[in-house]
Amino acid sequence: MKEIDRFKTNISLIDYIEANGGVINEEKSSQSSKIIDFNDSKFIVSKNDNEHYVYFDTFNNKNQGTIIDFYQKNINLKADFKATILALRKFEKDGYITKNAINKNTTKKEIDIQSYYNSLKILDKKDIENIVKIRKIDENIINKFKYTIRKDNKNNIVFINNSFNIYPNSNNVSQVCGFSKKNLTTNFKGEIGEKGLWGSPYLNPNSKNIYLFESSFDALAFSDLTQKEGQYIAFNGSFGEKQLLYLENLIQRITGQKLVCCFDNDKIGESYTQKIKEKFTNINIEVLKPSLKDFNEDLIHKKNILYIITTKKDQK
Repeated sequence: MKEIDRFKTNISLIDYIEANGGVINEEKSSQSSKIIDFNDSKFIVSKNDNEHYVYFDTFNNKNQGTIIDFYQKNINLKADFKATILALRKFEKDGYITKNAINKNTTKKEIDIQSYYNSLKILDKKDIENIVKIRKIDENIINKFKYTIRKDNKNNIVFINNSFNIYPNSNNVSQVCGFSKKNLTTNFKGEIGEKGLWGSPYLNPNSKNIYLFESSFDALAFSDLTQKEGQYIAFNGSFGEKQLLYLENLIQRITGQKLVCCFDNDKIGESYTQKIKEKFTNINIEVLKPSLKDFNEDLIHKKNILYIITTKKDQK
Protein backbone atom coordinates (compact mmCIF):
# COMPACT_ATOMS: atom_id res chain seq x y z
CA MET A 1 0.00 0.00 0.00
CA LYS A 2 1.38 3.43 -0.96
CA GLU A 3 2.02 5.83 1.88
CA ILE A 4 -0.69 8.25 0.77
CA ASP A 5 -3.30 5.49 0.63
CA ARG A 6 -2.17 4.25 4.03
CA PHE A 7 -2.77 7.69 5.53
CA LYS A 8 -6.27 7.86 4.01
CA THR A 9 -7.15 4.35 5.20
CA ASN A 10 -5.23 3.63 8.41
CA ILE A 11 -5.30 7.02 10.09
CA SER A 12 -8.79 7.50 11.45
CA LEU A 13 -9.89 10.94 10.30
CA ILE A 14 -12.08 11.03 13.41
CA ASP A 15 -8.98 10.73 15.60
CA TYR A 16 -7.09 13.29 13.55
CA ILE A 17 -9.86 15.90 13.75
CA GLU A 18 -10.22 15.20 17.46
CA ALA A 19 -6.45 15.62 17.94
CA ASN A 20 -6.78 19.07 16.34
CA GLY A 21 -9.57 20.24 18.63
CA GLY A 22 -12.64 18.48 17.24
CA VAL A 23 -15.34 17.17 19.59
CA ILE A 24 -17.29 14.04 18.65
CA ASN A 25 -21.06 14.33 19.04
CA GLU A 26 -21.78 10.74 20.07
CA GLU A 27 -25.50 11.40 20.48
CA LYS A 28 -25.87 12.21 16.78
CA SER A 29 -23.25 9.74 15.49
CA SER A 30 -23.64 6.13 14.38
CA GLN A 31 -21.29 3.20 13.79
CA SER A 32 -20.99 4.17 10.13
CA SER A 33 -20.58 7.94 10.46
CA LYS A 34 -19.44 10.39 13.11
CA ILE A 35 -20.63 13.94 13.69
CA ILE A 36 -17.76 16.15 14.86
CA ASP A 37 -17.93 19.76 16.05
CA PHE A 38 -14.84 21.52 14.74
CA ASN A 39 -14.25 25.23 15.28
CA ASP A 40 -17.56 26.86 14.32
CA SER A 41 -18.70 24.10 11.99
CA LYS A 42 -19.96 20.53 12.04
CA PHE A 43 -18.30 17.70 10.07
CA ILE A 44 -19.64 14.32 9.05
CA VAL A 45 -16.95 11.63 8.76
CA SER A 46 -17.49 8.25 7.11
CA LYS A 47 -15.71 5.84 4.74
CA ASN A 48 -16.02 5.67 0.96
CA ASP A 49 -15.95 2.59 -1.26
CA ASN A 50 -12.14 2.64 -1.26
CA GLU A 51 -12.12 2.35 2.55
CA HIS A 52 -10.74 5.90 2.75
CA TYR A 53 -11.94 8.11 5.58
CA VAL A 54 -13.79 11.08 4.10
CA TYR A 55 -15.50 14.11 5.57
CA PHE A 56 -17.72 16.97 4.57
CA ASP A 57 -18.43 20.27 6.27
CA THR A 58 -22.19 20.81 6.63
CA PHE A 59 -21.64 24.57 6.64
CA ASN A 60 -19.33 24.73 3.62
CA ASN A 61 -19.83 22.43 0.64
CA LYS A 62 -16.32 23.18 -0.64
CA ASN A 63 -14.72 21.82 2.51
CA GLN A 64 -14.75 18.05 1.99
CA GLY A 65 -12.51 15.15 1.02
CA THR A 66 -9.92 12.88 2.66
CA ILE A 67 -7.41 13.55 5.44
CA ILE A 68 -5.21 15.28 2.84
CA ASP A 69 -7.95 17.79 2.09
CA PHE A 70 -8.71 18.24 5.78
CA TYR A 71 -5.12 19.20 6.54
CA GLN A 72 -4.83 21.64 3.63
CA LYS A 73 -8.26 23.25 4.11
CA ASN A 74 -8.44 23.37 7.90
CA ILE A 75 -5.03 22.98 9.54
CA ASN A 76 -2.45 24.58 7.24
CA LEU A 77 -3.99 26.51 4.37
CA LYS A 78 -0.56 27.22 2.87
CA ALA A 79 0.65 23.62 2.91
CA ASP A 80 1.67 22.00 -0.36
CA PHE A 81 1.48 18.25 -0.91
CA LYS A 82 4.97 17.59 0.49
CA ALA A 83 4.31 19.56 3.69
CA THR A 84 1.02 17.71 4.13
CA ILE A 85 2.66 14.30 3.81
CA LEU A 86 5.40 15.27 6.31
CA ALA A 87 2.78 16.42 8.84
CA LEU A 88 0.75 13.21 8.54
CA ARG A 89 3.89 11.09 8.64
CA LYS A 90 4.86 12.79 11.92
CA PHE A 91 1.37 12.19 13.35
CA GLU A 92 1.56 8.51 12.40
CA LYS A 93 5.08 7.99 13.79
CA ASP A 94 4.46 9.81 17.07
CA GLY A 95 2.77 6.74 18.54
CA TYR A 96 -0.65 7.10 16.88
CA ILE A 97 -3.09 4.32 17.85
CA THR A 98 -6.60 4.18 16.40
CA LYS A 99 -9.25 5.05 18.98
CA ASN A 100 -12.30 5.80 16.85
CA ALA A 101 -12.84 3.61 13.79
CA ILE A 102 -15.69 3.55 11.28
CA ASN A 103 -17.81 0.45 10.79
CA LYS A 104 -18.46 0.15 7.07
CA ASN A 105 -21.80 -1.62 7.66
CA THR A 106 -23.87 1.43 6.77
CA THR A 107 -27.60 1.50 6.36
CA LYS A 108 -29.03 2.07 2.91
CA LYS A 109 -30.30 5.48 4.01
CA GLU A 110 -26.84 6.60 5.15
CA ILE A 111 -25.24 5.23 1.97
CA ASP A 112 -27.76 7.09 -0.20
CA ILE A 113 -27.17 10.45 1.46
CA GLN A 114 -23.40 10.20 1.73
CA SER A 115 -22.68 8.68 -1.68
CA TYR A 116 -25.15 10.92 -3.49
CA TYR A 117 -23.72 14.02 -1.80
CA ASN A 118 -20.17 13.00 -2.73
CA SER A 119 -21.21 12.45 -6.36
CA LEU A 120 -22.72 15.92 -6.82
CA LYS A 121 -20.97 18.49 -8.98
CA ILE A 122 -20.89 22.27 -9.02
CA LEU A 123 -23.00 23.85 -11.77
CA ASP A 124 -20.90 24.60 -14.82
CA LYS A 125 -21.42 27.36 -17.37
CA LYS A 126 -23.75 25.25 -19.52
CA ASP A 127 -25.93 24.34 -16.53
CA ILE A 128 -26.32 27.99 -15.59
CA GLU A 129 -27.09 28.92 -19.20
CA ASN A 130 -29.86 26.30 -19.28
CA ILE A 131 -31.44 27.70 -16.11
CA VAL A 132 -31.25 31.21 -17.54
CA LYS A 133 -32.77 30.03 -20.83
CA ILE A 134 -35.57 27.86 -19.43
CA ARG A 135 -36.36 29.46 -16.07
CA LYS A 136 -35.29 33.02 -17.02
CA ILE A 137 -33.43 33.40 -13.72
CA ASP A 138 -30.51 35.82 -13.91
CA GLU A 139 -27.02 34.33 -13.69
CA ASN A 140 -26.11 36.66 -10.79
CA ILE A 141 -29.03 35.31 -8.75
CA ILE A 142 -27.96 31.71 -9.43
CA ASN A 143 -24.43 32.52 -8.31
CA LYS A 144 -25.79 34.17 -5.16
CA PHE A 145 -27.28 30.81 -4.11
CA LYS A 146 -24.60 28.62 -5.71
CA TYR A 147 -23.61 26.84 -2.49
CA THR A 148 -27.13 25.44 -2.15
CA ILE A 149 -27.44 24.12 -5.71
CA ARG A 150 -25.64 21.22 -7.41
CA LYS A 151 -26.19 18.74 -10.25
CA ASP A 152 -26.00 14.95 -10.30
CA ASN A 153 -24.66 12.55 -12.92
CA LYS A 154 -28.05 12.48 -14.66
CA ASN A 155 -27.97 16.27 -15.15
CA ASN A 156 -30.70 16.85 -12.58
CA ILE A 157 -30.53 20.18 -10.78
CA VAL A 158 -30.18 19.32 -7.09
CA PHE A 159 -31.26 21.54 -4.20
CA ILE A 160 -29.57 20.65 -0.91
CA ASN A 161 -31.93 20.26 2.06
CA ASN A 162 -30.79 20.94 5.61
CA SER A 163 -32.18 20.08 9.00
CA PHE A 164 -31.96 22.81 11.64
CA ASN A 165 -31.76 21.63 15.24
CA ILE A 166 -30.89 23.08 18.61
CA TYR A 167 -28.32 21.11 20.57
CA PRO A 168 -27.50 21.66 24.26
CA ASN A 169 -24.91 24.40 24.85
CA SER A 170 -24.88 25.25 21.15
CA ASN A 171 -26.43 27.51 18.56
CA ASN A 172 -28.78 26.13 15.97
CA VAL A 173 -26.93 23.66 13.78
CA SER A 174 -27.72 22.90 10.16
CA GLN A 175 -26.92 19.53 8.66
CA VAL A 176 -27.43 18.12 5.18
CA CYS A 177 -30.33 15.69 5.42
CA GLY A 178 -31.57 15.20 1.87
CA PHE A 179 -31.90 16.45 -1.67
CA SER A 180 -34.65 17.69 -3.98
CA LYS A 181 -33.87 17.17 -7.64
CA LYS A 182 -35.48 18.46 -10.82
CA ASN A 183 -34.68 17.97 -14.49
CA LEU A 184 -35.06 21.06 -16.65
CA THR A 185 -35.85 19.18 -19.87
CA THR A 186 -37.97 16.22 -18.73
CA ASN A 187 -39.67 17.90 -15.72
CA PHE A 188 -38.67 14.87 -13.64
CA LYS A 189 -38.51 15.56 -9.91
CA GLY A 190 -37.53 13.37 -6.98
CA GLU A 191 -36.23 13.22 -3.43
CA ILE A 192 -33.29 11.50 -1.73
CA GLY A 193 -32.90 11.31 2.03
CA GLU A 194 -35.15 13.29 4.36
CA LYS A 195 -37.05 16.43 3.50
CA GLY A 196 -35.65 19.51 5.20
CA LEU A 197 -35.38 23.17 4.30
CA TRP A 198 -33.59 24.54 1.28
CA GLY A 199 -31.84 27.88 1.72
CA SER A 200 -28.66 29.24 3.22
CA PRO A 201 -26.76 26.76 5.41
CA TYR A 202 -27.40 28.99 8.41
CA LEU A 203 -29.58 31.98 9.20
CA ASN A 204 -27.93 35.41 9.13
CA PRO A 205 -29.03 37.19 12.34
CA ASN A 206 -29.17 40.46 10.36
CA SER A 207 -31.78 39.07 7.94
CA LYS A 208 -35.01 40.21 9.54
CA ASN A 209 -37.33 38.94 6.80
CA ILE A 210 -37.71 35.23 6.11
CA TYR A 211 -39.29 34.52 2.72
CA LEU A 212 -41.04 31.16 2.39
CA PHE A 213 -41.58 29.36 -0.94
CA GLU A 214 -42.94 26.08 -2.23
CA SER A 215 -39.99 25.55 -4.57
CA SER A 216 -36.39 26.69 -4.82
CA PHE A 217 -36.92 27.92 -8.37
CA ASP A 218 -39.69 30.20 -7.11
CA ALA A 219 -37.32 31.55 -4.47
CA LEU A 220 -34.66 32.30 -7.09
CA ALA A 221 -37.25 33.91 -9.37
CA PHE A 222 -38.60 36.07 -6.53
CA SER A 223 -35.08 37.26 -5.74
CA ASP A 224 -34.64 38.16 -9.41
CA LEU A 225 -37.99 39.99 -9.58
CA THR A 226 -37.75 41.93 -6.35
CA GLN A 227 -34.06 42.06 -5.39
CA LYS A 228 -35.25 41.84 -1.77
CA GLU A 229 -32.66 40.99 0.86
CA GLY A 230 -33.44 38.43 3.54
CA GLN A 231 -33.42 34.72 4.25
CA TYR A 232 -34.95 32.56 1.51
CA ILE A 233 -36.40 29.21 2.54
CA ALA A 234 -38.08 26.66 0.25
CA PHE A 235 -39.95 23.52 1.29
CA ASN A 236 -39.77 21.98 -2.20
CA GLY A 237 -43.25 20.52 -2.00
CA SER A 238 -45.53 19.88 0.93
CA PHE A 239 -44.22 20.32 4.46
CA GLY A 240 -45.04 18.75 7.80
CA GLU A 241 -44.31 19.18 11.48
CA LYS A 242 -40.61 18.37 11.08
CA GLN A 243 -40.06 21.20 8.59
CA LEU A 244 -42.07 23.58 10.77
CA LEU A 245 -39.87 22.62 13.74
CA TYR A 246 -36.74 23.36 11.71
CA LEU A 247 -38.22 26.74 10.78
CA GLU A 248 -39.12 27.41 14.42
CA ASN A 249 -35.54 26.61 15.45
CA LEU A 250 -34.25 29.04 12.85
CA ILE A 251 -36.34 32.02 13.86
CA GLN A 252 -35.35 31.66 17.51
CA ARG A 253 -31.95 33.09 16.59
CA ILE A 254 -33.22 36.56 15.67
CA THR A 255 -35.63 39.15 17.00
CA GLY A 256 -37.98 41.46 15.15
CA GLN A 257 -38.26 39.06 12.26
CA LYS A 258 -41.13 38.81 9.78
CA LEU A 259 -42.29 35.72 7.91
CA VAL A 260 -43.31 36.43 4.33
CA CYS A 261 -45.42 33.70 2.71
CA CYS A 262 -44.70 33.61 -1.03
CA PHE A 263 -46.55 30.43 -1.94
CA ASP A 264 -48.35 29.62 -5.18
CA ASN A 265 -51.46 31.56 -6.17
CA ASP A 266 -53.84 28.61 -5.76
CA LYS A 267 -55.74 26.68 -3.08
CA ILE A 268 -52.68 24.68 -2.07
CA GLY A 269 -50.68 27.88 -1.63
CA GLU A 270 -53.48 29.31 0.51
CA SER A 271 -53.49 26.19 2.68
CA TYR A 272 -49.73 26.49 3.20
CA THR A 273 -50.13 30.13 4.25
CA GLN A 274 -52.85 29.14 6.69
CA LYS A 275 -50.62 26.42 8.16
CA ILE A 276 -47.85 28.97 8.75
CA LYS A 277 -50.29 31.41 10.40
CA GLU A 278 -51.61 28.71 12.72
CA LYS A 279 -48.11 27.61 13.72
CA PHE A 280 -46.50 31.02 14.26
CA THR A 281 -49.12 33.09 16.04
CA ASN A 282 -46.63 35.42 17.75
CA ILE A 283 -44.76 36.44 14.60
CA ASN A 284 -45.59 39.16 12.11
CA ILE A 285 -46.69 37.39 8.92
CA GLU A 286 -47.05 39.00 5.51
CA VAL A 287 -48.46 37.38 2.37
CA LEU A 288 -47.14 38.12 -1.13
CA LYS A 289 -48.90 36.39 -4.00
CA PRO A 290 -47.65 36.03 -7.57
CA SER A 291 -49.81 37.43 -10.36
CA LEU A 292 -49.77 34.08 -12.16
CA LYS A 293 -49.49 30.64 -10.57
CA ASP A 294 -46.04 31.15 -9.02
CA PHE A 295 -43.18 33.63 -9.03
CA ASN A 296 -41.19 31.70 -11.61
CA GLU A 297 -44.12 32.03 -14.03
CA ASP A 298 -44.25 35.75 -13.22
CA LEU A 299 -40.54 36.08 -14.02
CA ILE A 300 -40.82 34.13 -17.29
CA HIS A 301 -43.82 36.21 -18.37
CA LYS A 302 -42.08 39.49 -17.49
CA LYS A 303 -38.86 38.65 -19.34
CA ASN A 304 -40.73 37.33 -22.37
CA ILE A 305 -42.63 40.63 -22.58
CA LEU A 306 -39.39 42.59 -22.19
CA TYR A 307 -37.83 40.47 -24.94
CA ILE A 308 -40.70 41.22 -27.32
CA ILE A 309 -40.55 44.96 -26.57
CA THR A 310 -36.78 45.06 -27.01
CA THR A 311 -36.99 43.10 -30.26
CA LYS A 312 -39.58 45.51 -31.68
CA LYS A 313 -37.38 48.47 -30.79
CA ASP A 314 -34.43 46.87 -32.58
CA GLN A 315 -36.56 46.34 -35.68
CA LYS A 316 -37.41 50.03 -36.02
